[in-house]
Amino acid sequence: MINKLMVKLAAATLGLGAMAAPAFASEGTFTVENAGDSKIVRIEAAEVGSNKWRSFTGSTINTGEEITIEWDESTKDSSCVWKLRAVYSDGPSEPEKFNFCEETAIVFDN
Repeated sequence: MINKLMVKLAAATLGLGAMAAPAFASEGTFTVENAGDSKIVRIEAAEVGSNKWRSFTGSTINTGEEITIEWDESTKDSSCVWKLRAVYSDGPSEPEKFNFCEETAIVFDN
């Protein structure tokens, strides 16, 4: 099964040059929409360059639904760009880069 990730909505461009920590586009939250035919079991994220995937609590999404996810406080000193993927009952989607400082929503379409 081929899974596609599409970034749906970008927030206003932020001046990040003088900032030590990332400024999340929407107070550390973002929305995830399941536009596919299969239920998303969970959403996972990993820092770019890492294969250590972390699951978001309560990130199950039925077909046609959208949820808001809050980024963990411990990531405030991390990079703005992470990899995101949806995990379905038959396995994960391909990971895609997501910039939490500029983007506020993502759509998974399997």
